Amino acid sequence: MIILGKNTDDKGHQLEELTKYILGHLGYEKVVTNEVGAGGDEIDVSARFRQPGVAKVIFHEVICECKAYKTPLGIPDWLKFLGKLYAKEHGQAKNIQGCFIALNGVNGNVHGHYKNLSNCGEGIQLIDGEDLLRALRAKDNILPVAELIMVAKSLTSKAVIQSEILYYQKVCYWLLVFSDESFTIFSADGRSLDARPAKMLADLVVQNTVYRNYVDLRAEETERLRMLSVVKYVLSILLVAKGPVDMKYMLSRKSIQEVRPVTGKISEEDIREAIGTISDAGIILAGNGKFTLRTHLRNGTIKHTLRFFELFLKESVILLVLGSPEYQELIDERFFKAVMKIQGDLKIKKAYYTDYISLMKWSPSALTGAIHPDPILVNSRKGGGQHDEQVNELGRSYLLQKMMERFAGDYKNQTLNKYFLKTLGIVELETTLNLKIKNNERLLISPSFNERLFLAPMTKGYKSVIIPVLLLPGMQEPWENKPPSEGTLADKVQ
Repeated sequence: MIILGKNTDDKGHQLEELTKYILGHLGYEKVVTNEVGAGGDEIDVSARFRQPGVAKVIFHEVICECKAYKTPLGIPDWLKFLGKLYAKEHGQAKNIQGCFIALNGVNGNVHGHYKNLSNCGEGIQLIDGEDLLRALRAKDNILPVAELIMVAKSLTSKAVIQSEILYYQKVCYWLLVFSDESFTIFSADGRSLDARPAKMLADLVVQNTVYRNYVDLRAEETERLRMLSVVKYVLSILLVAKGPVDMKYMLSRKSIQEVRPVTGKISEEDIREAIGTISDAGIILAGNGKFTLRTHLRNGTIKHTLRFFELFLKESVILLVLGSPEYQELIDERFFKAVMKIQGDLKIKKAYYTDYISLMKWSPSALTGAIHPDPILVNSRKGGGQHDEQVNELGRSYLLQKMMERFAGDYKNQTLNKYFLKTLGIVELETTLNLKIKNNERLLISPSFNERLFLAPMTKGYKSVIIPVLLLPGMQEPWENKPPSEGTLADKVQ
């Protein structure tokens, strides 16, 4: 546990306030800090504990000495405290409990003397930072460190090597130290801090510890996601470009406005960094300051196309080129066969290709799942042998089921409503589910479920919002009451 302070006196004051807080929560009353006794001795914290008696209430008084030193305390400070306790007891002619609070412990001489006094029944407690921390955990909402590390892992790839509880101005925080010796700070319950209190605490950590490099994980993650969107913007421009393009061309496109809500203003430096990321993936050709995307249809192989989709679909999707002819033409039979290789060399008859390819073209989630090995599919096919055909059929059904589920998830995703309706012209998703529930003797029940989900564009008065609508049974099919054409994707990326 680390007590923060602007200077040595402030650290001592913070420890006194923490002791006061803990005593109050333990039921002590009349908790006072910096009381001056009759002999002029200053007592850091004093309090009393009320014990109900048969005839009257009995009060037990306690005095506390608080030391927030960086090193274990020695005999001089210990003896000084015992002198205060002795003076207090003899001044009031009654037993007084004493608490010697040494944040970083005591040395062996003090500990040995304390044990002798304890054996004689003296009412003295020796308390260190770990004791204070246990008392805090019993009262405060402090997130377990294992859960905090999971929070940190969602924001950074840095390895956590140390964790500490910080205390300042009656509030606890978590300090995490990473393998590169940088550090970050969370609230006690694992939330990121606002910029101003985070900076104030980070400055105090630098002042009070050996750690020097503060990192704002939330800000770093926001910037990482912003740059990932810039990368996807550049990939979109390269995908639809008719030939090599330069950075000036990328910065001048009208479509740059469409990604601004997630990227902010895109600079030339941003474009240069994005090109570097794409170059590291090996899917770009550069020459004379101009750049060309590599796919199996242009200057590359199927591996380049797979890398393109891995980067373009990573974590999130931008809609600029989703569903465009240039996007969809990449998902052809050659690409599909490469996907089957990824999924444990799954064999699918050509007659079924259309269903799989269409789902990958239309659903970014289905495509994302397809280009990464599915452990169930891959592991189930390792045995081979006489069960190949049966395993293959099971794998085919399983893969189709996963693609259908991901398509349905995308179709119900509000952020993709406009893409499905306006770009693809897919107005309705009908889902049918049949169950056959059996025991060892017979079919027990066979319930079925049918749902028709329709994407309905609202009028301009509602800002042309698209909402999903559940259709009533017996309603017409979309082609039986054909609405005016919604148009197609036209020059969306210019």
